[in-house]
Amino acid sequence: MTDASIKAVLQRYDRLLSMRTTYESLWKELADYLMPMKSGIGTKLSPGVKKTQKVFDSTGQHAARNLSASMQGSLTSPAIRWFRLRMRLESLNNDTETARWLEECANEMYLSYRQSNLNQELTEVYLDLAWSGTGALFVEEKAEPSWYPAFRGFRFLSIPVSEYVIGESAEGRVNTFFRMYEVSAIEAARSFGLDQVGPAITKRLETEPDAMVSIVHGIYPRERKPGLGLMARTMPYASVHLGWDDKNLLRESGYATFPALVPRWSKSSGEIYGTGPGHTALPDVKTLNKATQMELDAWAIAIRPPLKVRDDGVVGQVRWSPSAYNSVRDMDAIEAMETKSNFQVGQVKSEILRQAIKEIFFNSQLQLPSNQPMTATEIERRWELMQRVLGPTLGRLEAELMAPLIERTFDMMMRARALPPPPMAVRQAMAKNRGDIDIEWEGPLARSQKGTDVAAIERTYAHAINVSQVDPTVVDNLDGDEAIRLIAKATGTPVAVLRDPKLVAGIRAERARVAAEEQQKQDMERLAMGASKIAPVMKAMAPQGLASPEQTASVAA
Repeated sequence: MTDASIKAVLQRYDRLLSMRTTYESLWKELADYLMPMKSGIGTKLSPGVKKTQKVFDSTGQHAARNLSASMQGSLTSPAIRWFRLRMRLESLNNDTETARWLEECANEMYLSYRQSNLNQELTEVYLDLAWSGTGALFVEEKAEPSWYPAFRGFRFLSIPVSEYVIGESAEGRVNTFFRMYEVSAIEAARSFGLDQVGPAITKRLETEPDAMVSIVHGIYPRERKPGLGLMARTMPYASVHLGWDDKNLLRESGYATFPALVPRWSKSSGEIYGTGPGHTALPDVKTLNKATQMELDAWAIAIRPPLKVRDDGVVGQVRWSPSAYNSVRDMDAIEAMETKSNFQVGQVKSEILRQAIKEIFFNSQLQLPSNQPMTATEIERRWELMQRVLGPTLGRLEAELMAPLIERTFDMMMRARALPPPPMAVRQAMAKNRGDIDIEWEGPLARSQKGTDVAAIERTYAHAINVSQVDPTVVDNLDGDEAIRLIAKATGTPVAVLRDPKLVAGIRAERARVAAEEQQKQDMERLAMGASKIAPVMKAMAPQGLASPEQTASVAA
């Protein structure tokens, strides 16, 4: 990169940073009351400093964390399979070899996810979505061990909203991501090389090697220009690391797919950053916080009320410690002041606010009751309720978080040859630009939607059985093979359990052949038995001319 290019990149970062400034005051207020551990937006706080000075009630924090946990358990639970790969061309999905290849690819991806830190980082992303409305997840391959020739696995990083700025494409998708982060001078030299770091980092390395230095990492779409040479410089997305102090280039590379996933809970027209339940709950959270503070003050006054003291009625200062002696000139010189505080009113109002905050964060709708057993039908209905509650947000999360996550990790593993090679049918489809792969969601919420299809099939068969008692031909309308395959698909049955339709046809043909041979054998046995019974009669009748040989054969037949 030229000096002019570096300057242009930093100028764009400054412009995006100035656009973000209008959001920072609101984020800071949200963090102070809903997520104090993530406060410090716009200012740099020392590590370990107390951040809960403004918080007197933790209802908002608990509600946000409950929403985060419910979303992870419902959408990307590590305990169950939450997606499946399918070909966009439906005829390929009916090919057993293709279906098993897709399942093997999904299994390898699940294994890589379990061996990475995805679940821990997704928890933070969902938490950021709950309180700030915007989350960010960075996806890249592990850097260590560098000597390992094969795929080394994934490294996921949840980035706090205070560290990055974003830009959108014309379609509203985030395609520009700048992040300023800090590393020690010695780590910067190890990562980028002594010959790449500028004078400021070099000087810091000599005097304070563990002192922190600022690095700007920019990712943005690259203009397609032929003949640039290096593969990294021809990738669709540019990646540049710049030293903030010296404004120098530390590293230039690229990405084949956009590595920064930035989901938004909801987004207003004309804005880039999202809004979430935290924005709606903030007035109630602040009111409850103030009410709790006033209740604590009233509690302290009730426990240790102010005193009325007659002028010159007490000798010295009033002592508050237990078993203390106060000398008075008059026995009525000290008297407690009655405040007449009504604690019941404050407690009722506070409880109403707590319930309202929990409703804003969907706690009552998304939490399964743990104090009473639920039937399978009740659980299914609760999942359906979750689907309706999270319906508007679920579509955005699928488009901005879950689908890009699967697409990028699949692309990375395929490029690293960490996935099995596609079968010939898929290769031929790819050659014709018809080999696109789609994602089918398999989480609890997705299965609750598909459960309606299973229930509909079961009801149809139940009605058909009842009607068939009057008209047996009605069952001819039902395709049992297609019904069982739809049920298996809706319930997430592994492909290996189902036989290839061609194999099923072969089994049925063999069964029909064996049955025909058995029937023919039984017919021959009955024919032979009938002939053996008739032969003596025919023999007795033959001398008298009662039956000819032709008639005997006809009767036996």
